Amino acid sequence: MNGIVVESEQGRGTTVRVLIPRTEQIERALASARTEPTLFPQHLPPDIRVQIARAAVEQPVSGAGPHRITQSLPRLQDFRETVLARAEKEYLRDLLSLTGSDLKEACRIAGLSLSRLYALLSKHGIKPS
Repeated sequence: MNGIVVESEQGRGTTVRVLIPRTEQIERALASARTEPTLFPQHLPPDIRVQIARAAVEQPVSGAGPHRITQSLPRLQDFRETVLARAEKEYLRDLLSLTGSDLKEACRIAGLSLSRLYALLSKHGIKPS
């Protein structure tokens, strides 16, 4: 093969495929991805990201024309709270894993008081081992 096919999901079930010639830049991008099973845009050089973005913009959308959003969205505040809660919980799990559940060390790394750390652990239903 003379190149690499890069696929990008663009929403609404649309996938953009761009053939990128195999170059030293691509080889570096593959090396930067290391063992990740997927090559993400942040691994790619900027000029290739631009090619993908242009292809996405130029690709015709099926059923183009006036349309209404039929999918409902949560209120922005509700969305923020949900995302923050997920991120907070993941952070706390990673923090405890990193410190081997040493709460003093976890407090030092996170910049939290012990009482605040306990409150957050309780809020997310996490029990330190």
